[in-house]
Amino acid sequence: MSQGFKYIPILATVWLTPALATDFSQVLKMVDGTPVDDCAHFSIESNKCDKIVPLTLGRFIAVVLSQPSHMPVADDVLARRLASKVVDAKEIELTPDEIIRIKTRMSEMTYNPIIKGEAIEAIDPAGTK
Repeated sequence: MSQGFKYIPILATVWLTPALATDFSQVLKMVDGTPVDDCAHFSIESNKCDKIVPLTLGRFIAVVLSQPSHMPVADDVLARRLASKVVDAKEIELTPDEIIRIKTRMSEMTYNPIIKGEAIEAIDPAGTK
């Protein structure tokens, strides 16, 4: 192996996988099949969520991409554009670079591993086998 080459198995499979359309409106579910709840409107006055909706893949990925990162500022700009692309999308194809960007941001985030795992399987099914 040459110097400077870093092999990352979780990301490497993306390069060989053809782009597949992903349904970002699908609702994320727990292991038992119950949908994951998302707060659509938080009331500052009552300090609670006024409207609970199911958490979709697009909303979850948008949250992942909006988290602070140790990446360069240019990466933050690309992450913001990608978040805008997926947040309310029905079905779109992600490029291998976009999948890697999402998986990298997700690896930096502390969140329920069941939900993270389901999201990764949805955007890169071949990379999770």
